[in-house]
Amino acid sequence: MAKAPQIKITGGIGRTGKIGGDVFKGAAQMKKLLNEYAVALGPEGLGTKRKEIKTILIGPAVAIRNKARELAPIGKKAQWRGTGKSEKSIRRLVQPGVLRANIYARRNADNEPGVTVGVNRKEAFYAHMVERGTSKWPGHPFFRPAVTALRKDIARMIAPGMKNLIEGMANEMAYRPQ
Repeated sequence: MAKAPQIKITGGIGRTGKIGGDVFKGAAQMKKLLNEYAVALGPEGLGTKRKEIKTILIGPAVAIRNKARELAPIGKKAQWRGTGKSEKSIRRLVQPGVLRANIYARRNADNEPGVTVGVNRKEAFYAHMVERGTSKWPGHPFFRPAVTALRKDIARMIAPGMKNLIEGMANEMAYRPQ
């Protein structure tokens, strides 16, 4: 029986790397190359690996969630917050720490790709105002700095899992003459 070809992944963020015989430079080109592989496999091929991909991505998603929770500001006291100035505006008392508690990471549904890191907008509806600020007060970014702080770590967390996935797929798809 012929041995299946091995795919070697080398490199990383900001460096030149290879996936099999394909060369990439940095994370953006690596992502583009992996997307090209997914398109080449078709929806059935990606669909069969969707759970594995989500398993690979949930670790970095949880790391981003934890960093965002660490960076999210906590108020000193409970405050009344509203969704607007109209009569239909909903006003509610927001306790300190609600924003941090409502930052989440989750696997998307089986029919959707990937994972999501976000904020429960029903409970912490003001998250975007904290992140970007308003006309009356400056923002206190917590989400974008979390992603920026973990960029290199995210690539390192994803690479081994993607390497194993691609090698496994290459092994499954390898031509084996009878």
